[in-house]
Formats: sequence, structure tokens, C-alpha cells
Amino acid sequence: MKIERPREPVEPFAPPNDPVFQHLLSEAAVSGAIPVYGIVISTARLIAFDAGHHPERMGPGPKILESLLQRWRDGAPPQPWVYPRGDIFVVSDDYFALAAIRAAKVETIACQCLGEPKTENVISAQGPLPQDWVRQAIGIKAH
Repeated sequence: MKIERPREPVEPFAPPNDPVFQHLLSEAAVSGAIPVYGIVISTARLIAFDAGHHPERMGPGPKILESLLQRWRDGAPPQPWVYPRGDIFVVSDDYFALAAIRAAKVETIACQCLGEPKTENVISAQGPLPQDWVRQAIGIKAH
């Protein structure tokens, strides 16, 4: 008889695993093989990787969302990491940022885009961004 070990509890705020995002992020961060651009896009072009994941509705999520909205009112808007898929941009990791963008009902937002945005739906783009900046923004310390 096989005895299964109990699964470790999963952090409810943890985003669902998106292998495309993980690959793009690791390639951009580690080797620079994927360029990263700073873009401004219409918020109508943003979609969540998992449309059913709403950490802003879980436990202390509403308070976290309100805190993020207050930081935005204080001049620090969220800038989610996205990747292009056709003429849309996928938010895979920044679900609270996406919730704040939707709550604020803004028409445009600045994002970091993993990969060159090749769409007419980009309002503006800068880049590719320097690799040192990308590594620091992702949290990789310089050697």
C-alpha cells in the first residue's frame, strides 16, 4: 500500500505557474537572450494568464489592493511584467497590479514587456532596456 505524503499548503496569493512567463523571465534575466522593453499600452489589451485567479479577493487581499491603490495615488503606479501574445499582453505574475489597474479604470498603463512588442497596439516603447537594469528589477544582484 502506497502512503501519500500530505501536500504542502500552497500560498493562496501565489500565481498559477505559467511556463511561458517563467521561460521568458529566466531568459531575459539570466542571459539577455530575450529583450525587455518599457511599453505603454491600452489597459484593454491586458489579460490575466489565469482569469480565475483573484488574490485581491482572498483573506487580506482587499487590504493589499487598497494599499497598492494608495501607493498609486501617491505617485507610484504599478508597472506589471507582461509578455506579448498576438495583439494582447499577458499578465502572469502581477495579479495585484492587474486588479489595481482594473479598479482604477485607467485607459493606459506602463509595463515591462518580456520580448519585443510587435503590435500596433503599443502606444509607446523604449528599449531594449539595459540588461543590468532588467536583472536588478527582477531581483538578481550584481556579482
